[in-house]
Amino acid sequence: MSFAKVRRELPEFQPQWSVAKGIVQLYDAFRRFGLDYSRFDGREFKRLEQLLHLIQERRLTGQLTWVR
Repeated sequence: MSFAKVRRELPEFQPQWSVAKGIVQLYDAFRRFGLDYSRFDGREFKRLEQLLHLIQERRLTGQLTWVR
């Protein structure tokens, strides 16, 4: 990723966040909410897999409307 355009268009801009800070923030949030890789990689966080699950459970129709 290049930030050349940002530097060119906003020469005074100084980011207040870094990749390292972002990693620490994500790590802390994952731990705080008990989110491990197996849960993160599950259907709960993958839209298509979740939709298919809801259809199989007959909670959602094939047209993606809720079953009453």
